[in-house]
Amino acid sequence: MKNRNMIKAALCLGLGLSIVFAPVASAKEVLLAKTKLQHKGEAVKAEIWGNKIAGGYAKDLMIILKREDKSVITGYKPDIAGGYGFNLKAVQVEKKDGDTEQLLLGIRQGDWKTYSEYRILDFRNPKDVKEIFAGPDSFGIVTSAKLEDNVLKVTTVRDLKPINVELNKKLIEDIAENRRKVEFGGLTSLTCIDINKDGITEIITNQQIRADKKTLVDVGAVWHYIGKVEKQKPEEDVQKDSEIEETKEESLMDMLKSLGKELEKLEQEKQQEENEKNAAKKEGQTKEKLWRQDNLTIMKADAPNRKNTINDGAYFNGGMVFPVKMIAPNGEATYPQIMLNNNEEVQEAINKLLWEEAEKYIRLYLRGKADLAYNVIRKDSKLLTIQLISGKDTFVHHNINIIPGEKKKTELKDILDVKSKDLVELLNVLNNNSKITWDSKLTNEWYTREDNLYLMKNVNGIDEVSGYDMNNLKRYIKHKNFLPDKEDKKAKKS
Repeated sequence: MKNRNMIKAALCLGLGLSIVFAPVASAKEVLLAKTKLQHKGEAVKAEIWGNKIAGGYAKDLMIILKREDKSVITGYKPDIAGGYGFNLKAVQVEKKDGDTEQLLLGIRQGDWKTYSEYRILDFRNPKDVKEIFAGPDSFGIVTSAKLEDNVLKVTTVRDLKPINVELNKKLIEDIAENRRKVEFGGLTSLTCIDINKDGITEIITNQQIRADKKTLVDVGAVWHYIGKVEKQKPEEDVQKDSEIEETKEESLMDMLKSLGKELEKLEQEKQQEENEKNAAKKEGQTKEKLWRQDNLTIMKADAPNRKNTINDGAYFNGGMVFPVKMIAPNGEATYPQIMLNNNEEVQEAINKLLWEEAEKYIRLYLRGKADLAYNVIRKDSKLLTIQLISGKDTFVHHNINIIPGEKKKTELKDILDVKSKDLVELLNVLNNNSKITWDSKLTNEWYTREDNLYLMKNVNGIDEVSGYDMNNLKRYIKHKNFLPDKEDKKAKKS
């Protein structure tokens, strides 16, 4: 254990050692997330490792940057105790020096009703990794909030005086008087996207102010990086390739012992930085003004409707769907992401899929053309179905069906023999919507509820739906997950 910690400490110094990675990843340590990253024109891998304990919580975190040959470039220990649902993503917050990307780290601190921790790391100088989006930034832009009757007084880093927001009276009445203490933690959502497609990544954040775990308002903003990415230190301060090669020949233990003084100095410097960050956190921003926030929007919540599940988080077999929200003066967009308890590889693939499916609707939202929402239609051991809903006055519905454990979207052709002419004829005979006629090109917009299959078709700008009892389609069913439960029960009895 002591030796492993020393290796971790050495990695924090960015010595570029080419060492076997096995000692870092013991039986308790697992890979939590990974992504590809451009580093000085070279394609490298960023990984985050940690000790995972019961319930999916991981702690003792370490980010490793390494080359394709698995040699370590540097390591970095984030100032986050731990969390769930780890996410790494390459971003480009500054167009200059486009051959080097920055790394976004996202760590959930609980379910969809809690805040998350976010960092953006600059690895330009492996010996001096910088947090250019740090803890104080992740804390959000709200500096104070006070509830007086049904008026919420909100102050942000952009305002000298509070902004008065008159809330829905029914929303306040639904909260007991002794539970109306206003709370706001860190950011609840963060989206990195190149809004203008100019090569620069903007950050869209959302922060919720709550009372008794009920959302009172959402506070949104767009962040633009205005600081300068830390320049490379002079050559004499950075190890050259030849020096790195020499370290390979040294005894690893001898080298680690010689790092004592340097480690002590590093810890002192990190403690000083931490003190400065904590002081800056009280002001709601980092010490250096690295970011400019605009499009500040405060959107008040509607009166509670417990039957409305639109944009709700949801637990499913082995994981959770959670909302990522963006708001602007002209509307809002909320798209889904997932967190799996014990399958980071599938989680990464599905979240990439969900983003790709939602991105075109998000871009419509950014242009003010449509809002975006989602609804979890099915979430059992056989199928996860999430429906995206995009529009203003009329709405387009896009269904994403995923069989648990798989990394791809499930198409209609995966569950039905869509090439069968008999199937098309049967669908028309059983069709219960006179506005729909099926031909050889069947739709790929579908979802299921219990033993019913619903096929969707856009007719004159309106999404129309026709439902079918899957007992009537059993001859054409290709996937065991979609065999009607009634038939399963009969089979078991016999």
